[in-house]
Amino acid sequence: MSAAWAGMNEETMDAETEADGPVPTPRTEAASRSVSLAETAYDRIEELIVHFTLRPGADVKTQTVQEMIGLGRTPTHQAIRRFAAETLIIIRPRDGLQISPIDLMRDRRLLRLRRDMDRFVVELAAERLSGNHRNQLLHLAQRLRDRRDAMDAVEFNGYDRALDEADKKAGKKITCPVQVLWGAKAALAAWYDTLAIWREWADDVQGQAVDCGHFIPEEKPAETLALLRGFFG
Repeated sequence: MSAAWAGMNEETMDAETEADGPVPTPRTEAASRSVSLAETAYDRIEELIVHFTLRPGADVKTQTVQEMIGLGRTPTHQAIRRFAAETLIIIRPRDGLQISPIDLMRDRRLLRLRRDMDRFVVELAAERLSGNHRNQLLHLAQRLRDRRDAMDAVEFNGYDRALDEADKKAGKKITCPVQVLWGAKAALAAWYDTLAIWREWADDVQGQAVDCGHFIPEEKPAETLALLRGFFG
């Protein structure tokens, strides 16, 4: 998909959002509904990106995205700003939106750091698993191994999302202690009560904002490691 995007930039988006009403927060009933719509918009745009309907590097109009996901202007703009904060969409003033191109060199650098960080977190978390949780993970791992030659990224992401939704509908929660970290300068810090959202998914939640943007381990590796060590003890 390639299309010129004229006359719309982030300032215009903000002005139009304000014309529709105040930017929603999770503190009122009306705000909760707006946040829900913004989450729905985010999920639908994510599906378009994951399934390559919106391909890396593609230029697209905000109005086109809005029509593709079937939602109003305000939640679409909120979702787009969230993707921009996560570096998945580029908002170019007076020149439109671009789905972020794949940067293999950047991804390779981040992969090395995240691989080491993820291994550290997973190993410590695994030590605290109950026998039942360990069996569930072993079952899941076996299913993924059985499908690894045939499963593509789209199928894997759909399967992952289906598991999350099934757990949520069944009222299942994470029972082990959970630490949540988020960037104080990222968009999520302004839009959501992060701990409150995670407490819908887990019984024992603690956490804090870190003085950085979206990419916490990359921007504040020493601080992130110290917080993880403190949590896992």
